[in-house]
Amino acid sequence: MKHFFAFLVAALMLGSVAFADGPTNEELAAQLQKLQQVIDQQGARIQELEGQLDIATPSNDTLRALVRAELAANPATRADWLDRLMFDAELGLRYEYLRGSNGRGYRESDEHRNDFQYFLTFGVESEIAEGLTARLELASGIDEESGPYVEGDPTTHYNTMGDAFLKDSIFINQAFLKYRAAGFTVHAGKHPNNWDAVMSELIWDPDVTPEGFQLRYDMANQDQSMMTWAQAEYLILEENYGSGSSEDPDIDALAFQLGSKFKMGTGMDLMLAGSLYCFDDVGALDSTFLRRNSSSVSDFDLWEVAGEFGFSVNEMPCALFGDFVRNSDSSADDHDTAWKAGLRVGKVAQKGDWAAQYDYSYVEQDAIASFFGEDIRGWSNYRGHCLGVDYGLLDNTVLSAKVFCLDLVHGADIVGEERSADHDNYVKAQLDVTVKF
Repeated sequence: MKHFFAFLVAALMLGSVAFADGPTNEELAAQLQKLQQVIDQQGARIQELEGQLDIATPSNDTLRALVRAELAANPATRADWLDRLMFDAELGLRYEYLRGSNGRGYRESDEHRNDFQYFLTFGVESEIAEGLTARLELASGIDEESGPYVEGDPTTHYNTMGDAFLKDSIFINQAFLKYRAAGFTVHAGKHPNNWDAVMSELIWDPDVTPEGFQLRYDMANQDQSMMTWAQAEYLILEENYGSGSSEDPDIDALAFQLGSKFKMGTGMDLMLAGSLYCFDDVGALDSTFLRRNSSSVSDFDLWEVAGEFGFSVNEMPCALFGDFVRNSDSSADDHDTAWKAGLRVGKVAQKGDWAAQYDYSYVEQDAIASFFGEDIRGWSNYRGHCLGVDYGLLDNTVLSAKVFCLDLVHGADIVGEERSADHDNYVKAQLDVTVKF
């Protein structure tokens, strides 16, 4: 107990000494006032900084403005490759009505069908060096084998809606290098289809992107009144990983084209082109790819002559076009010829523009290689009319309507199909909205 009292006495003595030597009440009050002023100044500064940075809820516009300001102030921070990237995309929506079987063997001949479809492509392109460009494009397509279509079918980007909201597939549609120098252009890889000189779509569906190596040379005379081109391509259809013997060959093709375009006066021009496509041993392909060709078909040597005469009426661009194809390797003389002729009026380049087109097609069963022909009309073995109208809803949006009235050229000659001529006709109508951005 005495230790406790001793500790208490010592504590009281120390406290009294400290109190005696400490600041007065007036001095403490002045110190507290100075501290409060410092706190108030710091609080005001914090509020000012928060207002400038807007840390709590930064908007996309604010971030973009900050990035632009930084790049403008310090150009060295910008990556050069970003400046060389170019992006593009295209989205299409389609309503399609079909009456009849379309000769494809997976619908009844008297069926009426309504389909809703869409497609999407997204591409990025970059100039790697002077004259050298690389491009990658992704696209929608057929998810799985359906009727005559195969998964990733080369002749269409459209996908039919109505699969219980399953996720749809995306495919590599283009992946190539392009080099241009001294009038020459080289494509290597999976590249765009630029063979169809007059857009007649007899041999090539516009969605097909060939794989292989293409060399093209363009030249023009001094006043640009005549332009001529020549191109050749090695196409790779299927690589067989066996011995490569004659019993199991690789499947490839060669293609050549020579063409010229002549300016004939104000608003008039004439384009003529001749092509040769040599597809060998295609009989070794999966039967699904052969679609509408005869089961005995093996090779295609397709000789093509195409032309287009452009003119204007009251400053409205117009064109007459025609295309003729013959397969010199067809085993049947009455199955080896295809042709198309038509008229195109107008051109859609911006909002309010319109265009219209009519054509008639006649394609015998083995006149073309049906695995790359136009899928909308049935690839091959069809004849009939097409009428289409386009209208520019916006500068980058086009509304299109087409009607096809077609029937089969060889009604009972298709392998696996037993129909009379009375059931060979079919009607297809399409309404499309396409947006490019």
